Amino acid sequence: MSEKAAREEAERARNEMERMQAREAERTGWAATLIQAVWRGYLARQAASGGGKKDKKGKKGKGKGGKKEKKKK
Repeated sequence: MSEKAAREEAERARNEMERMQAREAERTGWAATLIQAVWRGYLARQAASGGGKKDKKGKKGKGKGGKKEKKKK
């Protein structure tokens, strides 16, 4: 009788492990799909906006009027 209980317990443990592995595989697949979707959306937005900071020139330095000069007396 104890051998039968031990076999059933081992079977239960094996089934539980298989269920956990299947659940983890499903979760990993879902996460990979989500990451790919986000990345492809990012690439599509970059392509639609012209590729980012290409050929844009910003202000360099403060230019004139950065600091007020003191008047000489």
